[in-house]
Amino acid sequence: MSAARDDSDGDTRAKPAKRTPLPKLQLSIVFLIQLAEALTASVIYPFVNQFVRDTDVTRGDESKTGYYAGIIESAFFFAEAFTVFHWGCASDKFGRRPILLLGPLASRCLQGAFNANIGVSKSVIGEITDSTNLAEVYAMMPLMWSFGATIGPIIGGLLAQPANTWPDLFGNFFFCKHPYFLPCAVASLVAFIPALIGFIGLKEVINTLPSAVLKEKKRKAAAAASIDANAKTALLNHSGHVCAKYGCTDVPSVEGGVVEELPDEVPLPLKGLLTHKVFSTLLVHCSLCFLDMSSLVLQPLIYSTSISLGGLGFSPYRIGVVMGIWGVLNAILQFTCLGLVLRTLGARKLQIISQLSYAVVFALYPLLTYFAIRAGRVDGMVWTGSIRIPGWKCANYFLLSLNTDFDYGELTEQGLSGLD
Repeated sequence: MSAARDDSDGDTRAKPAKRTPLPKLQLSIVFLIQLAEALTASVIYPFVNQFVRDTDVTRGDESKTGYYAGIIESAFFFAEAFTVFHWGCASDKFGRRPILLLGPLASRCLQGAFNANIGVSKSVIGEITDSTNLAEVYAMMPLMWSFGATIGPIIGGLLAQPANTWPDLFGNFFFCKHPYFLPCAVASLVAFIPALIGFIGLKEVINTLPSAVLKEKKRKAAAAASIDANAKTALLNHSGHVCAKYGCTDVPSVEGGVVEELPDEVPLPLKGLLTHKVFSTLLVHCSLCFLDMSSLVLQPLIYSTSISLGGLGFSPYRIGVVMGIWGVLNAILQFTCLGLVLRTLGARKLQIISQLSYAVVFALYPLLTYFAIRAGRVDGMVWTGSIRIPGWKCANYFLLSLNTDFDYGELTEQGLSGLD
């Protein structure tokens, strides 16, 4: 009978956990905010280089365009890099909802400083999901970024210089004097809508989480006390609590079946988080972001530079169309092929192949300029190479899905979810 009971227990333990239903409304709001971030971050790429030339800050030297365009494009991410940790901690104190809504309401550089969307949105997702559905949700996050990064260049390219593109509709003095106002205004409006929806419908999770954690700890403490009341004396120190050394859990004392209130949880310091596994994961993610942003900024710079200086001489309109088409293809491939590729190659091989594909992407740009200079125009050979670059960049974006899951998993394992 005992053996049969053991077998029954083993069968019970072997059953997979039941999948928790997803909070679809809350996830949709968070994804909308993430989409707005990607859109506002990428809307300037088709026209930023032409904007630098129009301001004459380079004094007619087109070869210096990349320096000033790089400063403008880096302002958002530079400010974000130095503030994302602090905004993550602020969300632990003041709540996810108010901090998360600040991002869509700020302008370009201020948006970088006040943009807590990346870290805090991952915290929200981690707190409204569990181990049975977290992977499914995290697989959608790069798709949201891809979708936003697709719409952004389309808006920036198609709506830049509207007086030239649609003179009958936007040929007035205002749009002639401010040729880049329309795409920025549309992007701001698109970012404002998720902020408004989030203000109305996004629930705060940080205020409800501690009570659930406290209840669970009380239950475990009471269960442990009922099993072995004598173990309580050995576990408690003179203050009535377990030692608070690193790695210990603060379990409340039990007197007569009454569980004392737990003290407020103290978050781990940054030094306690940077274990070897966490540091390695973040280092890989850092290298990925560096390569990805370098490629993303280099693409419109080469497209917009004149052929005589090593570019392709595209207009902002054509740049927006090309980047938009690539974004659509990338989103489709991410949605349809990522699972199959991951099951076929495995996470490690896919990580290596995707990282190495950046070398192919960067090597193709000089070939494009070589063929364009030799032909004196953008011919079929150049277009063939231009098509291959987006294909290889789609392989790059497989990494985002992998690293998103790795980052959150390692950090929450160490006890802090308010970080990116």
